[in-house]
Parts: sequence; C-alpha cells; structure tokens
Amino acid sequence: MKLNLLALLPFAAAAAQVARAAATPIRRDDWPHGPFYTSGNQIKNANNESVIFVGTNWPGSGESMIPEGIEWRSIADIVSMMKYVGYNFVRHTYAIQMIDQIYENSGTDITVQSALLYALGEENGTKTMEMINKNNPQITNSTTRLEVLSMIAEEEAKQGILMHLDNHISRAIWCCSHDDGNAWFDDMDFNISNWHRGHRYMANWAKNHTNIVSMSLRNELRKSAVKQNLEYNWKTWWGNVSAAAENIHATNPDLLITISGLDYDIDLSALTTQANLLTAPYVNTDMDYPADASSLPEEYAKIEETSFGKAKKAVLEIHAYKQSTYYEDHLEDCDAIQAGLYRFGFNALGESARPEGCTNSTNFSDPYACPPAKLTLPTLLTEFGDAQDAGFANVTMQKCLRDFTTKNKIGWAHWSLAGSYRIRQGLMFNNDTWGLTTPTWDAFQSPETVDDYFRPWIRDMGTTNLEL
Repeated sequence: MKLNLLALLPFAAAAAQVARAAATPIRRDDWPHGPFYTSGNQIKNANNESVIFVGTNWPGSGESMIPEGIEWRSIADIVSMMKYVGYNFVRHTYAIQMIDQIYENSGTDITVQSALLYALGEENGTKTMEMINKNNPQITNSTTRLEVLSMIAEEEAKQGILMHLDNHISRAIWCCSHDDGNAWFDDMDFNISNWHRGHRYMANWAKNHTNIVSMSLRNELRKSAVKQNLEYNWKTWWGNVSAAAENIHATNPDLLITISGLDYDIDLSALTTQANLLTAPYVNTDMDYPADASSLPEEYAKIEETSFGKAKKAVLEIHAYKQSTYYEDHLEDCDAIQAGLYRFGFNALGESARPEGCTNSTNFSDPYACPPAKLTLPTLLTEFGDAQDAGFANVTMQKCLRDFTTKNKIGWAHWSLAGSYRIRQGLMFNNDTWGLTTPTWDAFQSPETVDDYFRPWIRDMGTTNLEL
C-alpha cells in the first residue's frame, strides 16, 4: 500500500475555527450562504438551514477535458435547461490529466483549441472549435479549459445552481472499467502524488467561485485488472481517501468533501458500521484480505478523528445502477434494492431511513439485512440512471430510488446531462440515450420524463435555500 502523506499537516486551529462557526453560524444574506457544513445526517448552510442537493452530472473528463455540449448550445442555454428541471446542484467531472498538463506547461492552462486538436485531430478539432465559438462567442482560440469552466460556474451561480467538482479519473478517457489503468491507487495511470496535486489545484481554484461548496475525492474506485498486485481492501482504501480528504481540507477548509466507496462506489459499509478494516465484509468476495488479519491489531476508519471530520465537512456518496454488483441480481425486488442501499452506506442517515423490507439479520449475504451504522453523516446518491425515454418512470430500479430518496430527503444527481460526447471510446460525436438532452443539446431527450418524473420528484424533495 502506498500513501502520500505530504498533505497531512497540522491544521487543528483552522478545523476548530470552522467547527465553532458551524456551532454558531454567522447569518449570510448572499447566496449560496456558504460555507456549508454537516449536522448529523444533514447538510446545512451558514444560516443553519438544511440544504438538499438535487441535480445531474455534466461530463468534462473525456479526452478533450472540456465540458460536453458547448459546441451545440450556449452555456447560458444549457444551464437554463437544468434550471427548468429544477436542479440546484451539478456534479462536474474532471480529469487529473488536465492539471498535469498545466504543470507540464509551466503553470499555464491549455487552450480549448489546442485541447480539441489533440483529442479530435485537426479536421474534427477545427470544426468543433468553430461550433463552440459560434454558440459561445466569448470562447475564442485563446480561451483556456479552466476559463470555460469558470464561465459555466458563473452562469450556474447566476441561475442559483451549485457546482460540485468531481475527480472522475486521472487519464482523461471514458470512465470506468477494471482495465482502464485508472481503477485503484497506484494503478498504471493513477499516480497518487499527481492526484493530491490535482486536488490542491482544484481546491484552490474553487475559492474563486462562491457556488462551489463541495468537492469529491475519486469516482468509482475498483479493483485493477492491469496491476493485479495492488492491495484492494478496506485498509488501503481508508489510508488513501483519508489522506486525500486531509489534503483538500488543508487547502480549502470551506469545502464539503464527498467520500466514495468500493466496487464502483456501491459499498461504504466498513466505514458506516465501523467494522475492522482488516476483516470487514464486502459486496464482492474478490478482496485482498491480509493473510494474518486475525493476529494483527484491529483498524478502523474513524472520520471523527480527522481534521475534516472534526470540522464537519465529511459527506458520503454512493452510486446505484442496474448493472452494479448486487443490484443486478435484484432488479425487480424493491425491498432488496432499498435494503442494499441502506446496508452499503445509507444507514449513516440513521434508523429512520431503514426500509420496511429489512430484516434483523447481520448476515452480509442476506439481501434484506440492514445492519445499523455506528456513525451519522449525510449520504448522497451521486450517480444512477437509465435510458431517457417514455419508459424511464416504469423501471423498478428508478421507482425504488425515487421512493427511497424522497422519503429520506437524500440528495441525488443522475447520470447524466450529456446526450452526446464529442469523443467517447474512440468514437467521434458519440450519442448517448441515457443523456437528459438530445444529441444536439437543443431539447430534452424525453420531455415526458422531465415534466412528469424529474420535476415532480424534485418538488417532493423540498430543496432549501438555493432558489434565487
């Protein structure tokens, strides 16, 4: 196991200051009333008001490292589409490679034009640049990638929407698989030092935008099929994610930090139940447990002992897809789906979130077992999704997720906004039926799903204090 400890610095005074501010919030009249903090299972703003995130994912971690869709519509139009649905939160994905290139370029970001030519080739890159400039005249050949992201942040702030920075991947490609070299710490393309450096860069960058109140650590950690000697277990996971969270918190103590789990982020159970990291159960049996675990001192993931935990900045995040391990075996069983959600991490919300179909079993293989958590934290559903068509509302998985999140006021962000990608898995102008928009981003792919499913769902969630 490799840990990068360069960011583990003594920031107790800063943490204590933030904790005091959380205990006695200073009333702020300027939206979004930050910084945010956690209180039990809720996220609160500086006015001590609970805030529920509801939104979508806006991919920007593909080969060009530029948010998708701006070649088809203006930034303002795209944000207005999200505002119409009712979103107050957008999870923006980025690649660490973007920051690596900035350092390789003597601290200067790459222009949009250069990024497009590199990713798409001269003909398609030139054509795409012309399309972007036509729909967004403020983006010229000299505009950089992060300047575009700033334009988006400013427009989202103008329309009352929060920007969440999500480190999706290290090498900019379509995510995610076991064999993409980005799966696990120290994988072929997952350089831990560069990961920490990228976090610091983006956490500093976020200080320029008041609507950025949160930031993630990593998307969908998973076992590597490329470097099979890496230790895939809870101990390695906690050592690395806690170091990364301390690194971000030391850089920008105002940010909430979302923590993702194992097996494509469906499992955080060892953390929430405070199980011994050396022997804790796991949804997938392919775990590298220490051979002598029974003779070793027990180890635990104790968020309450970290600087970011003491400052009330830790938030959990979980994904749930039909093809995910566990869920793929229970697609028409809503009780099992919701029990799995609870067992794998939403038990951190407390006993009130315990689904009706749960049993008292402690057997991890029982699909209805719902062990209680030993800590309380806000937990978000930051990825789920399906084809955006008239049948979306009838998919059992989606109905169960809506029911579970509405009852428990769980923040969520579906995958995704993008009806097309300028390049994905080697295919130029790749259309995606799971995207909220049409391939040309000029309308919703399924207006029926937006008007009859997402908008009523959001109204039922009772979002707080983010409407301008």
